[in-house]
Parts: sequence; C-alpha cells; structure tokens
Amino acid sequence: MLDRDTKHRLIDFNLDSKNNSQLEFKTLNTSSVCEFKIKGSRFIGFAFEVQNEAHFQLELEKIKKEHFKSRHHCFGYRLEPGGIERANDDGEPSGTAGLPILNQLKAYNLHHAAIVVVRYFGGTKLGTSGLIQAYKATSKEAIEANEIYLFVPRSKFKVSFDYKNMGKLLNTVKKLNFTILSKQLDNSPHIVLSLINSEKEKSIIALQSALFDCSEEQILEDKVDMSDYGFDVLT
Repeated sequence: MLDRDTKHRLIDFNLDSKNNSQLEFKTLNTSSVCEFKIKGSRFIGFAFEVQNEAHFQLELEKIKKEHFKSRHHCFGYRLEPGGIERANDDGEPSGTAGLPILNQLKAYNLHHAAIVVVRYFGGTKLGTSGLIQAYKATSKEAIEANEIYLFVPRSKFKVSFDYKNMGKLLNTVKKLNFTILSKQLDNSPHIVLSLINSEKEKSIIALQSALFDCSEEQILEDKVDMSDYGFDVLT
C-alpha cells in the first residue's frame, strides 16, 4: 500500500546530474505489480525505482521477455528533478498510453521512478478515451501497491580521533542524533557519519562546537585548536 506518511531512508543514489545533488525528491521503495481488466483486455502494471536510462532499459527488457506474447509494452519514467522524462505508446494510438502513464508519475510527484504497462487485447476495442482511462487506472494502481519514500541527498563525513577522546566523541555524536555509517578502531581510529547535504555545514559546525565546548562563532572565526581530531568530507 502507499505510505501516505512519506518516509525517509538512507540509501546511496547515483544521480545523473551533479547540479541536482542537493535536491530532495519522492521515489518508489520497491517493485510492485498490479492487474486491471476491462472488456476482456488485461493491463498489467509494473512500478519500480530506476537509477538511470540504462537501468530502465534493463528492467523493460525483463518485462518484455516475461510477456513476449503481448504486442504492447507501454511506459513512462522520470529521472532527476528537472531532468529526463520519457513516455512511449509502443504501438497504441498516439497519446493514449505513454502520456497517461507519465502523468501519474507526475501526479504523485515521483522521480527516479518508472511504470511499464503490458496490454493483452481482449477482442473489444476500447477507443481513445477508453485506452487513456485504462492506462491511467493501471498506473495509479501500480503506484498505490508500492511505497513512496523521500530521498534525502547525504554526504559521508569522516572524523578521526585519539582513543582518549573516543568517549566524548561518541557521546556527542549520539546527543546530536548523527547517524554512524561505520566505525574503525585500529591504529587510525575514525568514524564515518551521514550528513544531510542541505544541512552539512551547519551540522559540522554544531559537532565541532560541542566537541570543543565553544561557540559556533569561534569555530567560524577559526579561533579553536582542532588538532585532537581530523575532519574530512568524503562525498
């Protein structure tokens, strides 16, 4: 079912455009399948998350192989906000399949998401309006059968430390609700944190201020000796 209280998740997403690396967007969590029947025709909808155009083509080929007896494998997909979006009628009358599919992705404001609808003809022609409504309804059901997540671009932030400061660092990280992605405790101890891109600079300053018991102004004015730690943005 559709998660109407849109969730957040921590994932690595390969955005096609570096210019959009700061943008949040809604996407699909998994793959879903639905079936819609009208006047003997079967419409099977597949909704899924896509990384890029190559990824979409791979998924489309899988669906075509599975449903090789169908003459129509219509689709719509959208990648990054403000970026690529495609629609294809695959033999249906122009504008009756691909566009209704794409419009449902737009209606739910989804990006890096795709829908493929396979049609098996039932012997009765549906007409232009009938096809539009059928492809629209199938696409809507496919989305409703999935979950919507909010993708929040993040960066990895490495903090190196001496063991004498480990307790304070970990307590500070916990207090500030940072997410620890990894921890290395050897001759070069460090932790890697996950920071939301849009809040990255503010988060780093807050961490440094708490570690050194000083004001954020002192951090910004470079008045604090930070030699006990090492701070590096990894991505």
